[in-house]
Amino acid sequence: MKKSFEKCYGEDEAIREASKMREKIEAGEAKNYGEAEKLVEAEKGHEKKEELAPLFLAYRDNDLFRKHIPEIVNKLKSLGREVRLQIFPEGTTKAEMEKWYKENENDLQGMSLVTDWTFGGAAISASGVYRGSKDYELHLDLLMEQAVQRAIFGTLPEEHEKAKSDHQQSQKSIEKLLYTDQQMFEEIFKRIQEKTGNGIKKIFIVNEKLTAHSDYFVGLVAKKLKRSVDDYDLKKYNQEYANYLKQWLQNAGVQEVYIVNFASEIPANISQEESAYIITDRHAKLPDYSKLKEKELNIPNANLFENAEKKFGVLVKSEELSSSIGKILEEKFSNLNKVEK
Repeated sequence: MKKSFEKCYGEDEAIREASKMREKIEAGEAKNYGEAEKLVEAEKGHEKKEELAPLFLAYRDNDLFRKHIPEIVNKLKSLGREVRLQIFPEGTTKAEMEKWYKENENDLQGMSLVTDWTFGGAAISASGVYRGSKDYELHLDLLMEQAVQRAIFGTLPEEHEKAKSDHQQSQKSIEKLLYTDQQMFEEIFKRIQEKTGNGIKKIFIVNEKLTAHSDYFVGLVAKKLKRSVDDYDLKKYNQEYANYLKQWLQNAGVQEVYIVNFASEIPANISQEESAYIITDRHAKLPDYSKLKEKELNIPNANLFENAEKKFGVLVKSEELSSSIGKILEEKFSNLNKVEK
């Protein structure tokens, strides 16, 4: 018996394991060494569970996160995870987040870093390496995007799931991301049109930073450059993405679609037009004092969904979205990286 223990565990470990098994038998918890071994292995599994790294959620605040991060944190805690938060106020610059990361990098050792696109990009720039989970799916923006997809379609499309797992690996998988982006975008606008009786007739698309949160363009450019990308790398693709959005809007029944480089080019009088709206990426959104602020809809799709519900009413039941968030967290966050020893 001792030889087999030594083979599996090493001599010291074998002695500890044998001692634990004897204790189980003497305490009447097991009738023989076979049963005792199973009990000891189960306890080891529980101990390993306890070694899961704390989750460090770091992100720049926005309306979407303000609404849903509390339930994300509560769900993670219910899964037995320790959660710590670093919330950067809206408007915090990439340079400020890079500085924070460099000053606090040592304190983050032994934790799984879960971020949004914004802080994740700052962490990569500051360190040259993304320290978070190896699973690219464990990401706040992608979590919310997938939760909205499940809430609307009832499930995450199989093709999109595959494309996410192959992210940046092949041109074919990247193209699937654009197809899914189109599905979501058009469906959200079709639901808005149903809610408003085709009330949206005119939309201005603002080019500035438009591709900042596009899985398709981020994947495409990263594949070409073989590194992480930023807004500057993506700038020349903004017009191409705007053309896609224009076509998708027309597919959803929006009659007039205009593309401008900056919000300052939009006629001020559209603030008086009930059927006119503006699409911006959330990194280029209008300032709060803007007269056009009430007309703004942000992308990516999860933010678009949130904006649409605020302006036009519920697109899906809130419990369906909460259920989707919970299911994804159970699938994705319960098995994050363990503390490296």
